Amino acid sequence: MIQRIQSVWLLLAAVCAGLTFFVPFGTEFVSALDTRQVNADGMNAHTNPVVLIITLCMIASALLNIFVYKKRKIQKYVTAVLILQGLLCVAYMVYATEFQHENTSIRFGIVAPVLSIIFASLAYKGISNDDKLVKNLDRLR
Repeated sequence: MIQRIQSVWLLLAAVCAGLTFFVPFGTEFVSALDTRQVNADGMNAHTNPVVLIITLCMIASALLNIFVYKKRKIQKYVTAVLILQGLLCVAYMVYATEFQHENTSIRFGIVAPVLSIIFASLAYKGISNDDKLVKNLDRLR
């Protein structure tokens, strides 16, 4: 299970997806009507329910995918779904920071799902390599 490199990539993808709970992906600037004081509220998975749901699905699918190592076809499919979930998460983060609210800006936390996509892509490549290796060994028998 951990002997294969794609297990490490999937674990790193889950960790990077989990970073959205701690690192804000946007900042919303709120000011009171009668004062000049501006408060900056960080936007992360705790404050945005859509990002919370997508992030929890990403973490669950990455961690569950580690334990399906004997069924490579299912593992490839779940990894492809993980990549799509990461793209959906990044797209919604950009939408939430740029178009949904008026006074917001993008922060460094948007990099976490991008790293998760990269690690999931590396895991997909590793699963494909294992699949090719098994097919070549079956041919030699």
